[in-house]
Amino acid sequence: MADPCARAAMGKSVNRYYYLDSATVRDAVCTFAPRLSGRLLEVGCGLLPYKEVIEPFVTRYVASDFARSSAADVRCDGARLPFREKAFDCALCTQVLEHVPDPLCVLVEIARVLRPGGLLLLTVPLNSGIHMAPDDYFRFTEYGLRELCKRAGLAADVVAERGGRVANAAQSLLLVFEDDRMPSRHLGAALARRGIRMLSWLVRQWALPLDRRFAKPGNPLGYAVLARKPVARARA
Repeated sequence: MADPCARAAMGKSVNRYYYLDSATVRDAVCTFAPRLSGRLLEVGCGLLPYKEVIEPFVTRYVASDFARSSAADVRCDGARLPFREKAFDCALCTQVLEHVPDPLCVLVEIARVLRPGGLLLLTVPLNSGIHMAPDDYFRFTEYGLRELCKRAGLAADVVAERGGRVANAAQSLLLVFEDDRMPSRHLGAALARRGIRMLSWLVRQWALPLDRRFAKPGNPLGYAVLARKPVARARA
């Protein structure tokens, strides 16, 4: 049986055109999940693609989302979380901030409900096609992420790239074919679609291994952030 990380990659990712972005998010969650513990809040949970990965490391998993189509325990806006201060030991927020009009407000709310010393595992895109339009507002650099975390009262302990330049180029190639609308009954179109599917499959199979083999940082698909709510120093 496939492990939880493998299942997270197979079943609930966006679609094949965004496979590389989704796969690097999964890899980041699997890498940093052991750092999480205690009561966890997921903000923007969607269909809970990473719950099975995270649950072994936490004692309570509370899923929240604004969308009615989600599998949330609590329906709420990430900018107005209905929880008391310091209610959670850790938080998870994957590929959400680009879809909210005020990312800083969401980070401030997450910081509010985290206990001092609590951790936030966050992923965001940098190079990604427009998706979930029209609710797609932002892309984030390492420096913007550090500044947003600072303004929210969080310390960005880790800002890790998700996918390097090879993965970025491969993702762009996949998106070239995203809106293929050739006539379905035309023989040439059918053959072209078959070729496109084969090319897309090859890209999905080889892009990430090649990306790791020929690592070149500086223009990734996105970032994974491990941010900490500082512990207030006792006054002398």
